[in-house]
Amino acid sequence: MRPLDRLPMFMRNAWYVAAWDHEVTGERPFGRVLLGEPVVLYRMKSGEVVALEDRCCHRHYPLHKATHADDRLECAYHGFTYDCTGKCVRIPGQATIPDTARVKRYPAVERHRWIWVWMGDPALADPAEIVDFHWLDGSTARRRERRRRADSVDPHAAGAYCRGTACGETARSVAGV
Repeated sequence: MRPLDRLPMFMRNAWYVAAWDHEVTGERPFGRVLLGEPVVLYRMKSGEVVALEDRCCHRHYPLHKATHADDRLECAYHGFTYDCTGKCVRIPGQATIPDTARVKRYPAVERHRWIWVWMGDPALADPAEIVDFHWLDGSTARRRERRRRADSVDPHAAGAYCRGTACGETARSVAGV
């Protein structure tokens, strides 16, 4: 049996919300700490979100302070450049790049206006397991349709209790919407 201080603190094989969709842009990297681990998020030209370990493999400088260009991150400390898989593709002043020069990549999915990151075994990451928050997508057409339906409801016929209102008011005006 393991001592209590060595038990895992988090469920790793699960999807976690890392950011709102508008926080992760194609302009600069965005840093977050998930499950006690620093993660950097950025958006490629295609719009796909990338999640990498937020530390350069050379001196552990935070990659959220890196320069973002051509779908790559260039560390601000010594200029190591990483592609979207986390592999180091350029080391200034060095022609050969070791295969071990890389940072961890996490599966990331953009859904329901959130960026979801899988912190566990990448082979087990299934986007179909992401909790459905479709109402956060909030298209204006759906909002208009909900308002239209709310305006057409007679609060008395629906069994709503209208304290101190005239009988002609709709459910939306009673609710103050």
